[in-house]
Amino acid sequence: MNEYDLYKSHLRKLKDFCDAAELDCTVVIGNYPITMEIRPKAGYSQLSILDERPIGCDPNALIRFTLEEDEVEHRVYYGFAISKSRLNKLDNLFQKICAAYLQYFFRTLIQDESLRSAVSEAVVVEDDED
Repeated sequence: MNEYDLYKSHLRKLKDFCDAAELDCTVVIGNYPITMEIRPKAGYSQLSILDERPIGCDPNALIRFTLEEDEVEHRVYYGFAISKSRLNKLDNLFQKICAAYLQYFFRTLIQDESLRSAVSEAVVVEDDED
């Protein structure tokens, strides 16, 4: 499986997970840093098991994942609530999507003949021994 297929596979897993959890997902890879936003589906509200009354869910609630300098940061807006296990699952999928996309992007960059000379210069790192 090449990098692009791996990237698409992880995106499908994310979509399936979000559909099962009644969540909407947006991944933005065209900018730096790479981001992913998770929101409750429009019109979705959780039902209380005890009295079956809808628990209000702010339509603007979201959690934003950001990958910057190899660290994932989470920011919660408008009272978005999620279980620890779902948060971990989303975090792992986001990291896999980012890694697969960056591998695909780098391979494409190297294979592009017009850019090969710009990135193919060897860099020699020498130890400074006195």
